[in-house]
Amino acid sequence: MDINAATSPISQLISFTSQQVEDLIKTDDLQISFFVIKKQKNANNYYHSQQLALAEEVRLWLASHIISQLNVFKEDGDGEFIVSSYNFEFQKNASLAKLNSLDVSALDTKYNDLKNSLDTNELLAWQRSNFQIVRIIFNQKTIYFAFYRAPRKTTNKKKYVIFNTNEWELRKEPEIELGGALDFFVLDNFIFINNLRNFEYTFDYSDHIKQQMEANLNVITSLNLFQGDYSNKEQFIQQSSKYIYSRALAQISRQTLSALDNNFEERCNDLQQIKQTYDSSNDADKIILKEQFKEIWPLFDFIDLDNKQIIYNEQQKPITLIHFFADKIVRSFLTNEFKVAATYESVL
Repeated sequence: MDINAATSPISQLISFTSQQVEDLIKTDDLQISFFVIKKQKNANNYYHSQQLALAEEVRLWLASHIISQLNVFKEDGDGEFIVSSYNFEFQKNASLAKLNSLDVSALDTKYNDLKNSLDTNELLAWQRSNFQIVRIIFNQKTIYFAFYRAPRKTTNKKKYVIFNTNEWELRKEPEIELGGALDFFVLDNFIFINNLRNFEYTFDYSDHIKQQMEANLNVITSLNLFQGDYSNKEQFIQQSSKYIYSRALAQISRQTLSALDNNFEERCNDLQQIKQTYDSSNDADKIILKEQFKEIWPLFDFIDLDNKQIIYNEQQKPITLIHFFADKIVRSFLTNEFKVAATYESVL
């Protein structure tokens, strides 16, 4: 799904003028429906929703607002959408992360549950909703736009009033807030994400991140490099499972794990050469070598180079090992120095 293509419903939508949007809404060629939704973890249906009827002027404003939000993600305001693959760790500002729900079974199930909930009207109190969905249908295509909204807490310490017949009166009905930053939108099975946190909240995607992290840890600690007498794989798993490391571990691809298994001994040989050069150098050169290889130097504390085995104890922070396993330690072509890459971004 290329939303930059001229035939894309997104490209068509943002090309409309305000007058065209108004005409399309009046002729029902552009249908806008507004839903408030709450997650109900202990209910039969995970998502409970309620459709709220909107006046034509509100639907027109909502459509115009969505178009303005979409334009935010266009390069220089009038270029193409900046779209990159979804990454557990990183998202570039003013860009959209793209994810196909069909690639993750649990996500696809949640997405379909959410869509199906829009036809049930199970949410009894819209004031308790967690987020809003705007459904736009035109040219036989359906697009879902999501906005997070935290439930408002009732309080007697603050009241809202409205001006009516020359005086201010207590507002009897609470207001609902529309608009704001667009969190994500879905076209077909492709999810385009602006706010990773709110997307992950909507679909409980942090559960998938945890599962992916655990799966990668199990693969890493099953490799030959983790079978030494002092590898202490259980301690490594326990320390590495902490939240601050989980996303980096979850992001490791199958190709990277395969490369780790295939190339570990060769990297050990490289480290041995560096260590031999260091041991035979004078003090001044040793300082230079340590500075040049500062990002990989902690690996000497984690690897038994003679036996080609990981050594680990619970007092050690596993961050350098995780950088190594995730293939984040890279060598600069310009300076010839080793650095740690924040992440790898795949631009689509």
